[in-house]
Amino acid sequence: MSTGLELCDPSELELLGDGAPVTGVVVVDLFRATSTLRSLVEHGHETEILATPEQAAEALRRGRRCLGEWHGVVLDGFVCGNSPTRVRDLPVTGAPLSFLSSNGARALTQAARVADTVLTGDLANLDALAATVARGGRWLCVPAGCRGERRTEDDFVCVELARRLTGAVGPRLARLCRSLDGITVDDLVHGPSAEWLVRHEQTGADDLAFILTQRPDSPVLPYYDGKLLRRYPDRPGPEG
Repeated sequence: MSTGLELCDPSELELLGDGAPVTGVVVVDLFRATSTLRSLVEHGHETEILATPEQAAEALRRGRRCLGEWHGVVLDGFVCGNSPTRVRDLPVTGAPLSFLSSNGARALTQAARVADTVLTGDLANLDALAATVARGGRWLCVPAGCRGERRTEDDFVCVELARRLTGAVGPRLARLCRSLDGITVDDLVHGPSAEWLVRHEQTGADDLAFILTQRPDSPVLPYYDGKLLRRYPDRPGPEG
């Protein structure tokens, strides 16, 4: 089966309708949702994805351990913020966590409406992503951005994935590759999103180093089935 990978903004997911079937979607929110989610999965957590503060409030009422943020603010009652370094200290109890973020989580829930296979991408698991996408089918790469605006760091991950899939890249993604030609990780380190993270988040400097400069290749692909995020290709059993 041939492979195709094309760029898709989160807002466009709702417009796909009854078009050609989508094999899978790769959601990217490098600073920090998809980096945090990979860190959680690597440490044995399964995670419920929350798209609104109202859903988080309901999860707290159900006794869930909630983490993440909404527009950069960690909500009352959360056990942790949206930090890929701090979540490594959360104990694995067997009960799923509940994760909220204002960009990446929303993109994940939208993606799950159009594809059975929704994976999260960051700079550490690009090789594993490319190997999975290369098995064939129609794939979409979705840079979550921030409040409806694109972010260079998310686009950069999409471009790096595309460069591992020569010959399978759609025209929109190919144009993005050309527009980011010459952009490096060092540009991201000194970019406006990274600077905001360091200035405004207590864990910002540690998270930035984890995401950009201290990232050994990871085989872990967080997989979201519309209910829980877990390690791919793990699937829920008959009772799941």
